[in-house]
Amino acid sequence: MKKVMLALSTFILVIGLSSTPTKSVDAAVKTFKNCTELNKTYKGGVAK
Repeated sequence: MKKVMLALSTFILVIGLSSTPTKSVDAAVKTFKNCTELNKTYKGGVAK
């Protein structure tokens, strides 16, 4: 009985993880003309 429950729970876990939606890698990249325009969006600037 333990083997059946283990197999069933593993199957459910695999199906659940494989059917979850993933984020698209093709996210739009926002470009800025200059630093002033960038600082309007990112108030503290960006770190390197």
